[in-house]
Amino acid sequence: VGMHAVLDWFDRHKGEHGLPERLPYWLNADWCPQWDRGQVPGWRDQPSAIICSQYLRALEQVAQLEEALGNTAQSQALQSEASQVRQAIHRLFWSPEQGLFADCPDHASFSQYANAWVVCAAVADPAQGARMLERFPHDPVLAPASFFGMHFVMQALARLGDRTSVV
Repeated sequence: VGMHAVLDWFDRHKGEHGLPERLPYWLNADWCPQWDRGQVPGWRDQPSAIICSQYLRALEQVAQLEEALGNTAQSQALQSEASQVRQAIHRLFWSPEQGLFADCPDHASFSQYANAWVVCAAVADPAQGARMLERFPHDPVLAPASFFGMHFVMQALARLGDRTSVV
């Protein structure tokens, strides 16, 4: 019941692209030194790649739990929604020019943390992942992840097959 209440809360805050956006309260994503109070630039007016990727992972994990409990129809509905969310994240945040995922759809900023979460949510295809590794996580255009965020950066590097990077 609790996990569905959380998903329902995010569902009520979906915007025109089918993604959570303009969330109330304080949206602390990571303690990046370049972000005001840990908030992704632009988060008040548009979706955040970080939050949308976390929402995607939550949908998939709840779908797995529902499947394990024998609730196949509910699991399939959540998997369908996750597929739509994944496509929207890809469409809105991928920057072919940068070869990275932007923090928000305006593509005004890029961060290690957003790119890490998009990879951890399995949004990037293998070709994009290879392209991302040309710049992620070392490029100075990427706002750095904090100590907390480095866990996800390392997970993303492992998923991308890079076992040699030193962050």
